[in-house]
Amino acid sequence: MDRLTEIAGRPAEVRGVAVVAVGGSRAAGQPTATPTTASPCTTRPPLDTGALRLLAAELTGTSVDVTEPGGCVRGRTAGPG
Repeated sequence: MDRLTEIAGRPAEVRGVAVVAVGGSRAAGQPTATPTTASPCTTRPPLDTGALRLLAAELTGTSVDVTEPGGCVRGRTAGPG
């Protein structure tokens, strides 16, 4: 299993995550010198954002922005799941 497949599958283990989409330069098969991986997800209540935050930190090795549904990340509003 390659790393991208692992990253894509793990959020499905979190309560409330329904669908995970993987994007970014790495997923497109065109990684740059600093490849990106974006993993937006569709959710259903209740979403365990604490578990999602811990998982994201585990996968990235750093703290990450995870908002409650309808929250805001870097100036953009997170729409309904």
